[in-house]
Amino acid sequence: MANYSTVFNQLLALIPRYHFERFVNSFNGDRYVKTLKCWNQLG
Repeated sequence: MANYSTVFNQLLALIPRYHFERFVNSFNGDRYVKTLKCWNQLG
């Protein structure tokens, strides 16, 4: 079975996780989160 990368997955590959986490921390995006973090929700 072939494995294809979706367009959304290709766009996520362009976002460095370090920069994303820095922005989330600057706005306290994961402040009250217990299970579903911002990065998991994005991907």
